Amino acid sequence: MAATRQRAGPLQLIVTPIGPQLYFLYYLFFVSVSIAILQLLFKGKLCVWILIASFPLLIALFGAPASGYGPDFQLLPLYIFAYASGISLQIQDQPLSPVKLLAVLLPVALALAVSQSGITSLVAAPMAIHLFLKKVPWIATKTRLNSLGIKSAGIYVWHAPIVLPLASIITVKLLGSGPIVIIPTIAISVALSIILSLATWRFKYLRAWRF
Repeated sequence: MAATRQRAGPLQLIVTPIGPQLYFLYYLFFVSVSIAILQLLFKGKLCVWILIASFPLLIALFGAPASGYGPDFQLLPLYIFAYASGISLQIQDQPLSPVKLLAVLLPVALALAVSQSGITSLVAAPMAIHLFLKKVPWIATKTRLNSLGIKSAGIYVWHAPIVLPLASIITVKLLGSGPIVIIPTIAISVALSIILSLATWRFKYLRAWRF
């Protein structure tokens, strides 16, 4: 084990052991800060649209990723595109502009043609889901779709790296090991994640932990 860690190198030791858990925080920090700096330097959304348009070029440079998730550096273009397209579209509770939708989907189509990998098309999934939900009347009328991101942030950030291990320990101690602990673990994880997320928005001194 020690010999393996010595050969792994410092970067792999930082990323790999927590790959399934916290890898996205490195990428999220890098992408969000980089785009924020570009917006300050160039003003407006021009730099964001340039990043969106450069998606096929980035895919050509990095190569097609082997998976749609994980700490693989080849996924960086997908993470950049997803973040930049979210800023540019600013999805609210009104129909998406056809021009904006085309401006985002065209680079995805070109990247798909360049990479010959369906994984690159995954970045279009959020827009497809949004458009589908807007077509379902009882969802569109009773759900504020633009609030789903805020509500899901706590689950996305908190559940795997922090809450899930704690919930697993609690349920195993109380109920023992086996399949019986799966449902209580999930229920406790989701509940605690939502509570933590709501607390960060409720109390100003916790605002640094908002996601």
